[in-house]
Amino acid sequence: MHDINTFTIRSYIENDHPKVCSIFKNGLLNLNYPEGFDIEPYIEESLATDLKNIETVYMLESGSHFWCAVNDSDIAGIVAIKKITDEVAELRRMSVSDEFRHHGVATKLLKTAETFCVENNYTKIKLTTTNMQIPAVNLYKKFGFIKYHKEAYSLITAYHFQKLLTDIPLDKSDRFSQT
Repeated sequence: MHDINTFTIRSYIENDHPKVCSIFKNGLLNLNYPEGFDIEPYIEESLATDLKNIETVYMLESGSHFWCAVNDSDIAGIVAIKKITDEVAELRRMSVSDEFRHHGVATKLLKTAETFCVENNYTKIKLTTTNMQIPAVNLYKKFGFIKYHKEAYSLITAYHFQKLLTDIPLDKSDRFSQT
């Protein structure tokens, strides 16, 4: 059993890369897709683009960031914020390892990402998920994200959510460690 208090949220470091990619890939492969749907092309594209260059895409650009939830030395989950405009950020790559699910890791990651957005004066966070990721949809709704658009594809539906940040007080307890 994992205790949420044993998890710390810290910034991504280069040595995290193999485990981060594994968490991302396994998080998508472990979903129960409709027969005939192939998630592999999306995974491969993601691993060849932003996840290949996490340092450049998320860590070097002001207003963007990538975090890992860590239990001892084991990475339990990941999340990123990508700057879209000076006012809008995108929540990306939220995923938690199977063994660490239902222990508050995603909640802690989401709080960290929101705090970062408030500190960086964003007024809105956007994200995209699918009908295959019901626990994620429920988490985002619980945090006040509103579905504003959906796109139906042949076998899955993409949901676009957003949250206005103008009324959120800054909670210093959700601040990630700088290590």
